[in-house]
Amino acid sequence: MKYTTTPNAMALFCISVLLLFAGSCQTARPLAASTAGQQPDDSLITLQVLDKAYPARVHALEFAQEEAAPVPPMSLLSARTTTSSASCAKWGSVCEGDIFSGCMMRDIKLSYVTGTYQRYKNPRTLLRSLTRNSNDALKELPRDEHRTRVAEENRNVIIEEAYLYYVSREEDNDYHLILGDKKNYKTSALFSAEISALPEDENAIGYHHLADVREKFLNQIGAPPRCSNTKKFSIDLTANPIRMTIKGSLLFDVQHKEGGSGYGDVKTKTAWEIHPVKDFDLID
Repeated sequence: MKYTTTPNAMALFCISVLLLFAGSCQTARPLAASTAGQQPDDSLITLQVLDKAYPARVHALEFAQEEAAPVPPMSLLSARTTTSSASCAKWGSVCEGDIFSGCMMRDIKLSYVTGTYQRYKNPRTLLRSLTRNSNDALKELPRDEHRTRVAEENRNVIIEEAYLYYVSREEDNDYHLILGDKKNYKTSALFSAEISALPEDENAIGYHHLADVREKFLNQIGAPPRCSNTKKFSIDLTANPIRMTIKGSLLFDVQHKEGGSGYGDVKTKTAWEIHPVKDFDLID
């Protein structure tokens, strides 16, 4: 992955990328901490992916702060959780490094479902497979860090073709992707996926696979040049989306239970997402 910028943003952008990747403005280095300086709120950049140029923008957006997890009904709490999120000890630093710094549904977000994968042509066909009638019940699930997956979430999926419109670094150090089934996002069925941050313990189950996926993503596509505890920077590819296949485990993210995960008018209408991503491949 290579970045280039328009002349009026080059100097500031190079400073940001140099600090972020501890390398040059031309080559991304994996698993680097985000300690970059000020980046313009709306900068033009170009991503070089698979020897193709993808003009994009970098946007600055205010963070929606992680809400305090409400105490769920006892029937749900006793069935699916062991510890209240209120007592969660965050591991990593917000917007810095690669360790997951969130609390909500931490165990799920850092683990894969075992078993076979179901294949779907695109995000639209995956969305059609998700049971609408079960969504109301799923909205009552707790957001506790130790909540386990329920039956509806116990699925692995592959999307054979998706367009990548947005990439942002979240406060918990995940990379959030907004995907769709058409080149034009305005007529697309939108779906979220998350390149997860890492457990604190390198010996944790799945740690190395999560790290490999994260490294691959940073090498092949890249990440927004900075993040802070008040703003996140997002790469907007809506004018020139990147095609990819993607696979991972499903999660109903009750933090977005009414839908609307995304940026501006590029927002999903569902709380379903692939989280964590197990692998992806770019389509030339």
